Amino acid sequence: MQVGDGSMMQRFRRFDLFPKFDRKFEVDARHRTISGGLFSVISLIIILVLIVSETCYFLSSRTTQDMLVDSTVGGDMPISFNLTFHRIPCNLLVINSIDALGMHMDHIAARAVKTRVEPDTMRPLSEGDAISKEALFPNPSWEGEKEKCPSCHGAELYDGHCCFTCDDVRNAYQQKRWRFDVEDPTLVQCVEERMRLAAAFLAKEGCSIHVELSVARVIGILEFIPGELHTSLLDTPHIDTANEGFQNLNLSHVIHHLEFGESFPGQINPLTGIEQIRGRENDTGAKRFVNGRFSYFVKVVPTRYEATSLLLSTSTITDSSQYSVTHHFTPSLNSKVIQKEGDSPKPEAAGRVIPGVFISYDLSPIKLHIMRSHPYPSFAHFFLQLCAVCGGVFTVAGLVDAMLYHSVRKLKKQREGKLM
Repeated sequence: MQVGDGSMMQRFRRFDLFPKFDRKFEVDARHRTISGGLFSVISLIIILVLIVSETCYFLSSRTTQDMLVDSTVGGDMPISFNLTFHRIPCNLLVINSIDALGMHMDHIAARAVKTRVEPDTMRPLSEGDAISKEALFPNPSWEGEKEKCPSCHGAELYDGHCCFTCDDVRNAYQQKRWRFDVEDPTLVQCVEERMRLAAAFLAKEGCSIHVELSVARVIGILEFIPGELHTSLLDTPHIDTANEGFQNLNLSHVIHHLEFGESFPGQINPLTGIEQIRGRENDTGAKRFVNGRFSYFVKVVPTRYEATSLLLSTSTITDSSQYSVTHHFTPSLNSKVIQKEGDSPKPEAAGRVIPGVFISYDLSPIKLHIMRSHPYPSFAHFFLQLCAVCGGVFTVAGLVDAMLYHSVRKLKKQREGKLM
């Protein structure tokens, strides 16, 4: 067995591609030259430059875009937005969403978060909890007294029927098919609500709104309207903007961000950061502003973003959206339209419109596919390329050095032969 093993090892020696010099002859066998040293230094510099270049190329990425027909049927689309009204209190602002099917997004009330802010700095006024949309008005003073049941003023539908708010009285009157007059001084609930509303008009504060919701993939609109939200007998929301105070509110606002879908690198959201300032207070304290309807028409482009991993050959796919937008402003009837400094208001420049901010969105039938890839499929390909660069440079440098060395030796021998 030992003899057989020795013969097997001897056979493996024949396949040795890396023969070694005997240390006794290694020094004598080597002959170092100036040209060899010069080529070695140049080779190292070239290798270093190529390694840096290949590394930068490996870390770089390229983006390709393809357009195709969007074959998605149905489904939902996430929307995230955050905007601030500089001079409208939170309890005077109603948020509504409706799509092309006539469906109101009831869950937007639970998802909307309102924060009271200072009108100029937009800093939060307090450290308390944010105001949600359900709390448009504070609870009536009598609601805390559980033993007391406010009267419905003759419109009770059953024994023990209580009307805590003006909306409760309105609904009771509607079911009785009675005429309802919100200005009736005998309706205590409505009187107190009007008093709270008047106090809100005098409040010098703004409102920051943040909402994340999911809507159907159809045409729709987001509405931000100063007014009071009422619900009819058919559970259809109605926004009351008849009060003159609503018509005179300053709708200056800034859209911090508006996104349809998840974020991804290079996403185009042109409404993010847009600011609409209507009116500032001058030194005399007088207000100059134009109130009206801010309309934003958004064309949503479904987008698939696919990014390949830098080290592995895997891909991450994000289905999102981008959009383009156009906007238009229509002054309302009660606005003070001032063309130039010193001009008087011009009522003919105004129209009968509901003041507010309206964001209409529509989906494009074309889908955009963005592919972000790297030059090398994986890190292994990059490593192989570096090995090829280093080996190739050393091999070429060795060949050139050998050719130069033997050429010089041959010329020297020829000269020595002629001299002899």
